[in-house]
Amino acid sequence: MAHRRKRKPSGSAKAGTATPPAASLSLRNGLLTLLALAYVALVLWADVFLDHFMQRPMFHGADLFKFTTWFLIPFLFCLPRMDWGYYGIKRWVRFDYFILAAAILLELLAVFSVRLFPTLRDALPDLRNESLVTITLWNLSWLIGWEFMHRYLLLRRLSVSFPRFGWLLIPIYEGAYHLVWPTLLMPAGMVIFSLIATYWSLKRRNGLLPFLAHLVIEFQLTVFLILA
Repeated sequence: MAHRRKRKPSGSAKAGTATPPAASLSLRNGLLTLLALAYVALVLWADVFLDHFMQRPMFHGADLFKFTTWFLIPFLFCLPRMDWGYYGIKRWVRFDYFILAAAILLELLAVFSVRLFPTLRDALPDLRNESLVTITLWNLSWLIGWEFMHRYLLLRRLSVSFPRFGWLLIPIYEGAYHLVWPTLLMPAGMVIFSLIATYWSLKRRNGLLPFLAHLVIEFQLTVFLILA
């Protein structure tokens, strides 16, 4: 009587039969991350290009280019799988409130220190004759997108493809964008802020605290430029 050939257990199949889905997912994630990196680099470069060579599209003080390319397009891209808890406080711990309070105080000191650096002060705009509506629309039109594009779109993609050190590319992007300033104080300050804010966002899976900290320093700086 011929021996029957034993059937292999389903779990003992060659690894190669299970790899295509995982490999396909990894490739997809890698391509999406490269796309995000390329997109952010492109729109940041295009924004600098606009300042020097073209008329910037504005609406009552709001920067339509920044709002569209930094926020609207990335938001629509992320919308199908949007993590709405990313901008809530449920992922905060008690110590995070102290971090925010300390950040506000340090930012206030940083704003007052602008007087000590004439080159930096001269590079900042004179807002004494601008209306509050214009100033508010201007700040919101770029700030919301800046934080969303860097600490949601880009950070989430980098944390998937390069979970250990990928987040460090974000301070590099943010610092490089500010290299056009006539003093290195601005890009240096941006890199320091970004290192802390991006690392916190990575660990908490939350972008609210960096957004609030950024919003506060822009408000403080606006008041300083109006009254100075």
